[in-house]
Amino acid sequence: MKRGAAQMSNIVDAVKALTRAPALFDLDLRHTYFALRFATGVLGLLLPLVLVGWGLAHQVGWNQMGSLSAFYWLSQSPPADSNALLRNWFVGSLVAVGTCLIIYRGYGHLEDRLLNLAGLAAAAVALNPMPWPQLHEDKLQIHYVAAVVFFLLIAATIWFCARDTLFAIADARVRARWAVIYKIFAIAMLAVPLTGFLLAQRAHQTIWIEALGVWVFSGYWFVKTYELSHVSMIEPAKGPAPRLRRVKGSLEIMRS
Repeated sequence: MKRGAAQMSNIVDAVKALTRAPALFDLDLRHTYFALRFATGVLGLLLPLVLVGWGLAHQVGWNQMGSLSAFYWLSQSPPADSNALLRNWFVGSLVAVGTCLIIYRGYGHLEDRLLNLAGLAAAAVALNPMPWPQLHEDKLQIHYVAAVVFFLLIAATIWFCARDTLFAIADARVRARWAVIYKIFAIAMLAVPLTGFLLAQRAHQTIWIEALGVWVFSGYWFVKTYELSHVSMIEPAKGPAPRLRRVKGSLEIMRS
């Protein structure tokens, strides 16, 4: 892993030298970084809104919308041609979010691995649809397992890794407030699959629990982006970003 990171760093340095404008190159990299984070949050934010909104606008019965996952099959309800977007948006959004999580590099090996696994779980949810009553399938449902695993992995990422970058905040009270915020997000991510399981037999409550879970994920992603760019200044929107290294499990800014 260290060798791979060193090779990537050498490649980046070589590209910088070829461009003859390292400052502009760094700025472009940061724009790409924030675009990736922004897209990940927006996809999660829009997923329930597009599914429910399109369904209501195209004659999908409200009583059919038992969960977000059901929209995979509701796309085949008459008129099927006009509702194909439901399946495409559901699968495409989850695969896109999963891909972003895999591509995104965390601030440590643990965060990186947790997000990689969460990305794979999101893709597994999309590519293994929930059972539909008409199919009468009795096998273990990968869809449900992957969904729970996704929420648990994101909760673990927030609980164990979100506070790593707070060391750069000088004010101890501000650090403490942000630590509490991240704990709340982690607890919310844990509560979502549990609540969804308990309410799974009640009509329409599951879909809102799932939507809430997706929005908690998006909310965390936006809040973390704000912290990195405007509070801890690990990834400032303007100016040079500090170079980081991990020493004895903790991040610190490299001194020249």
